[in-house]
Amino acid sequence: MTLSVRLESALERRLLDYSTEQGVSKSEVVKQSLEAFFAQKIPKKTAWELGKHLFGRHDVDAPSDLSVNHSQHYADALAEKHLRDQQRWIDQAKRAPTITKATVMPAVKEVSSMSKVRAKPKARVRVR
Repeated sequence: MTLSVRLESALERRLLDYSTEQGVSKSEVVKQSLEAFFAQKIPKKTAWELGKHLFGRHDVDAPSDLSVNHSQHYADALAEKHLRDQQRWIDQAKRAPTITKATVMPAVKEVSSMSKVRAKPKARVRVR
């Protein structure tokens, strides 16, 4: 990447003198200076610091012995889910309309009357 920087004549002269003295290019001196500047201003973070917003994020209320007793915790969670599902099914059954003979009979009569109506038979043609 190319970067152009405008420098005052005194700063440019110091850069030229330093690079000549050290035997490196002006670009190399600028790169090293930027690295030193960022190292001082923005210290490198540890792995913990970089990921601390992710650790334990998914389940804050998880038990502290989850890694040891995971089978028991899984069984408990499954039992709780089963109870919730049963309660939901009971609630749905309570809300469902009750089917009685009075509600079914009109539909049965309609179906039985439809079965009595038959299409006329097709005319047969004999070929001799």
